Amino acid sequence: SLVKSWYWLQDGIRVKDKFYIYPLLIQEELNGIEGFEFKMDGVAKLVLPIKEGKVDYLKADMETVSTLYKLVDDKEYIFPVAITREGDYAYFYGYCNERSKFLRHLIVGRIEIEKIDDLNNLKFFDGNSFVRDVTKAKYLVDHISCEMSVQKIVEGENKGKCLAVFQYDTNGPKVAYAIGDSLVGPFT
Repeated sequence: SLVKSWYWLQDGIRVKDKFYIYPLLIQEELNGIEGFEFKMDGVAKLVLPIKEGKVDYLKADMETVSTLYKLVDDKEYIFPVAITREGDYAYFYGYCNERSKFLRHLIVGRIEIEKIDDLNNLKFFDGNSFVRDVTKAKYLVDHISCEMSVQKIVEGENKGKCLAVFQYDTNGPKVAYAIGDSLVGPFT
């Protein structure tokens, strides 16, 4: 039988004359918790050409990307929910979802803009350096949501630092933030 599935849009980035977007691949799961009758089935990469300043949605190239979704035991690693560009790099923010605890931790990867077409070049921050193994990624902030943003602060007393904004624990009534000394933290 056919299973309903859809894209759950995440963040994107423009690089030269292309727009890259990385939606989650979601499938219907009728025996899920009420209101959550769906499950994750991976992450896609869509590359859309930009012509005369407009994205050409009819010419999208799509592929499923194993680098952006990994399930290891009880932990699910998902990228990117937010993208921040600085210098020659794109910082891909994602999360580690501890499924049994229903707890998400912010993690970050980085890729050179010039190598963005090959996501095997994405490396993850382990607290000291960027490594290839996503399971070594350092938790930067706890209790984050699936939809969030991280960006540089451009004015005021925290100018030059970074701001992460998210819904506390995904379904809670609170919007939270954390300020980091850099794009990889530490965040408080």
